Amino acid sequence: MNIMPEIRSFLPKPQVIKAQGGRLKEIFRDYLFPQIGDMYCADITKRDIEKILNPTIGVKLSQESIKKATGARVRNYAGTIIHRAISDGLRDKANPAIWKNNLAISYKHLKSIEVQNHRLLQ
Repeated sequence: MNIMPEIRSFLPKPQVIKAQGGRLKEIFRDYLFPQIGDMYCADITKRDIEKILNPTIGVKLSQESIKKATGARVRNYAGTIIHRAISDGLRDKANPAIWKNNLAISYKHLKSIEVQNHRLLQ
């Protein structure tokens, strides 16, 4: 698996990933790495972040298909990594994963959708 060259040191330690049931690893594998895994943090744009988010919260999805909580989690992880790259001097531009006054404009349709918690079926 190719990893963005700068984020190797940002990934949590294996015991943290194990404690979270592998969900973090799955989010990286399923959402982040396919789109930006081979990119440098300095090269990531708002369009790249939108490509990551569209499978979960995209405008073209039906209301039932939208995974608002997953989209927020994915955006938060991407934003945290890019924020760390900025603070470490690996990126000079603003963080493209910021929601307010940035991505929120592209995903206005989410205001009308509430997060639904599903119960386990017995």
